[in-house]
Amino acid sequence: TLMGFPTVCDNANVEGYRSITIPGAAAGFDHALRKWGRLPMTTVAAPAIALAENGVEATWFTTLQIALASPVLAKDPASREIYLPGGHPIAPERPMVIPQLAQTLARFAEGGDEAFYKGSLARDLVADLNAGGSVSSTDDLAAYEVLEAPAHTQEHRGATAHVMGDVSGGTRLHDFLAFSQTHMP
Repeated sequence: TLMGFPTVCDNANVEGYRSITIPGAAAGFDHALRKWGRLPMTTVAAPAIALAENGVEATWFTTLQIALASPVLAKDPASREIYLPGGHPIAPERPMVIPQLAQTLARFAEGGDEAFYKGSLARDLVADLNAGGSVSSTDDLAAYEVLEAPAHTQEHRGATAHVMGDVSGGTRLHDFLAFSQTHMP
């Protein structure tokens, strides 16, 4: 793969439903909002829901990335419909609308991580995943836990960067910032 990881039969570790892992962002957003937020999830999620309803305008870079991934996207009917309308990458400045995304976000906003990982949204997500060939289960979703860890902190050109630890891209960001401090104007 691009990152140098070994592949498996049919690229199942990087393409298609079998490559999908249990998503953690929903739990992370809900956890952060409950712990540090002041607004309800429905208020916080409203702009994202509006974007999902109206679509996000494709940029030239979006179109380029879709074109590069088109052989993989073309294999899945839903991806093909969203990203390759008429068999071609979506043109810049056209809105990309992902069917049911707004409704899914609204359901998450109403029910939080409980709905996403244990409720009807979890059951719908697993049904879709399983229909596509994933082996994920509602038990897998229900077992997901947020791990809160201290941020890694680094000073860079008068600013402080706080990032996640070793299992995220945070370490790479710190490495890049350190490199750019000594090698770039």
